Amino acid sequence: MPFEISWEKQGFHIRFFGHITEKELQAKNWGFSNNPRCNSCSYQIVDGSKIESIELSDLEITYLASNDVGMDFYLRNIYVVLVGSHPELKRIYRQYVSTCLKTDMSWKYHICDTVEQARSWLTESKLSKWQDQMAKLKEHRKANS
Repeated sequence: MPFEISWEKQGFHIRFFGHITEKELQAKNWGFSNNPRCNSCSYQIVDGSKIESIELSDLEITYLASNDVGMDFYLRNIYVVLVGSHPELKRIYRQYVSTCLKTDMSWKYHICDTVEQARSWLTESKLSKWQDQMAKLKEHRKANS
């Protein structure tokens, strides 16, 4: 398979390389969702920066998105960062995200060019989420005092 998976403390990092088809993307989904560690994940980094070619129809993109919609029922509030700078890959990423967002998923998405940008966005997003939670807690305490 033209990918490698790394489980991190709070997330999942997958690196794709070479030629990619729907088959590899389904294998990635299976490798993530069927592993008990996915239950404690707060993010996925999908690194396509080393993909040389990708063979994926619009229908296959919709199919992959629909699988993730199903995962959203039991795996809530995941941050998904899609990495790659090739224009065709970014088009595929945008179509995938657009399809997912039409379903009101709880997942948060970001498309960027590098893994460094991905990690920076994750750090900023988690800090923002923490700040929002603290503000809500303050409001709750104020209303109940």
